Amino acid sequence: MPEYRAYLVGSDDHIQNAVHLNCADDDQAIILAKEFADGHDVELWQLDRKVATFPKVLKKVEPPLVGSRLILTARLVWCFIAPRRDNIKS
Repeated sequence: MPEYRAYLVGSDDHIQNAVHLNCADDDQAIILAKEFADGHDVELWQLDRKVATFPKVLKKVEPPLVGSRLILTARLVWCFIAPRRDNIKS
């Protein structure tokens, strides 16, 4: 299985980190290397062959509980903390 390296490049154009990837082919390595482009430029290499470069992407981060997820979470909490009706005396 071919070995690849994804180099994370900082804003000063110096390598900040390297991630070793064992992938079946270039296509699989490209898919994995794109994931590291969050806030960093990435260069993908196989030995001395440059396979691809990816400019940094700033992914939008959502707050943990917004919109329908808040409603769903509230329902789940209610299910776990709500008393059983058959235990309530009238």
